[in-house]
Amino acid sequence: MTKPVTDPTAWVTGLRASVGDVVEVVQSLSAHEWQLPSACEGWRIQDLVVHLTQGIEFGLRQLDPYRLTLADDIEQLNEIIVAARRDWTSERVRDAFLSSAGPGLEALADLVEPPRRDDEYSMGSAGRHRLVRMPAAVCFDFTVHLHYDLLRPRGPLSRDGYVLDDVRMGPTLDWMFAGLDAMCGPAVAPTLDAPVTLALDGPGARVVTLTASGDPTRPVTQSSEPGVTVVSSTTREFIGWATHRRPWEDSVSIEGDVAHAQRFLRAFHIF
Repeated sequence: MTKPVTDPTAWVTGLRASVGDVVEVVQSLSAHEWQLPSACEGWRIQDLVVHLTQGIEFGLRQLDPYRLTLADDIEQLNEIIVAARRDWTSERVRDAFLSSAGPGLEALADLVEPPRRDDEYSMGSAGRHRLVRMPAAVCFDFTVHLHYDLLRPRGPLSRDGYVLDDVRMGPTLDWMFAGLDAMCGPAVAPTLDAPVTLALDGPGARVVTLTASGDPTRPVTQSSEPGVTVVSSTTREFIGWATHRRPWEDSVSIEGDVAHAQRFLRAFHIF
C-alpha cells in the first residue's frame, strides 16, 4: 500500500501536474466545447474554468478582496465569483486562465517555504489552514474538476491520456483529510459512537480510522488504529462519493456494523 503523501514538496509536484493537465485541456477546447454543460450543476465548461482561475489566483492574492470567516459559505463565494464573469467571452476566460496559471503556480509553490508557510488563512466553511497546505488544496480542486466534471464518463469531454496517479492523488487526498473537520466534522462526529476505518486502495492509498474527539473545534480524530467498522473503496471511488459526485451505495463495501457505516456515510461530505 502506498504511503500517504505528507511532504509539501510533493503537494507542489502534484499541483504542477494537475494544473498542467487542465492547461492542456483548456488549450484544446473548441468554441462549441466552451459552452457545453459541465458535470457541475449550472456551470458550463466556461464557468468551471472561471472557477479554476479563482483557485490559481489564490497564490497571487489569497482571494483578496474576500476576507472570509468560518461562518462564510465557500461554495456560495464560488458562485458569486463565477457569476461576476458569466458574461465574459470564452476567449477572455481562456486568456485569464492561461495568463494566471504560470505566475499562480509559482506563488503557490512559494507558500510551502518560510516566511509565509505557517501563516493561517480562513477558507470560510472549508476551515482555517496554514498556507503551506494551499498547493494541496488547489491540487484537489483541479484534480476533481478535471476528472469528475470535465472528462468522461461523468463530464462532457472526450480526452485521452489524463491519469489519476500517486502524484495527483496523494495531495488531493491529503487535502480532503486535512479539511475533514471543518467541512463535515460536526456532522460526522455524532455518527462515530464507535470508530470507522476508511480503507482506500489505489493511487494515494491509505487506511485512516476516524473517531469522535469530543472537542467541538476539532470534532474528529484521525489515526491508523483499526476501527470497529471498515468502509472500503478505491481512492478514485472515494473522491466521487466523498464529494457527493456519485452515490456511496455504489462505491463501497462494508465490514462490521452496516447500520453504523450507513449513518457515517450519509454524514460524510468533502467539498
